Amino acid sequence: MNRNMPIPATTEDPKIISEKFLAFAHFYLETHPANEISDPYSPEYYFTLLLEKGLEAREAGNYGIAACLSIVVSSTEFIFFGANGLVTENNPHGHAEMYAVQTARNFFDELHSLDSDRQAVTDMITNHQNQGHMMIRPASPERTDTLRLYTTLEPFTQCTVGSVINAHADKVIVAQEDAFAGQLHPDRLANLAPLWFQMYQQQGTETIFCQSE
Repeated sequence: MNRNMPIPATTEDPKIISEKFLAFAHFYLETHPANEISDPYSPEYYFTLLLEKGLEAREAGNYGIAACLSIVVSSTEFIFFGANGLVTENNPHGHAEMYAVQTARNFFDELHSLDSDRQAVTDMITNHQNQGHMMIRPASPERTDTLRLYTTLEPFTQCTVGSVINAHADKVIVAQEDAFAGQLHPDRLANLAPLWFQMYQQQGTETIFCQSE
């Protein structure tokens, strides 16, 4: 779903389309809770979590786009969430992918500042999880990469550079391509400025699209 064209061309009232989508999304979450998914490390699990985050963003008045950055450290997976906040926060950098990356950085900066204070670290982690900013769990034993980005919509140029290339993502899993504004699909990636395209190729980031238009 394109950022600048959030409602597809139709003869129906766009408001009705939006309400129908929101109703369906809520129904899906109620009938397919993440904790009942058989494989908790599958893309379906991550995107079910992100559907809820995207709904929260959309109902707040933003674009219903969400992302999470999954980082594995010593057999532990840290999942950091981000959702679009362009409108309500009046932030030109308020894209889901950027928020996910910044949340991860803020967390680890705070973690390092606490040094070895075990109780302070426990309290900090609990606070972040209670606020829905992140979650921690054992990493999949089959996981070989360190840093993985999940996003509900193909990143546009700014996020492709800032949240994929500069963040050194090992793998990116995209739920839906965005032919109108996206930049990460192979058909559009080569149109990046040569520096960024070369960096992407050198890093060897693996990109997977779950659905194409």
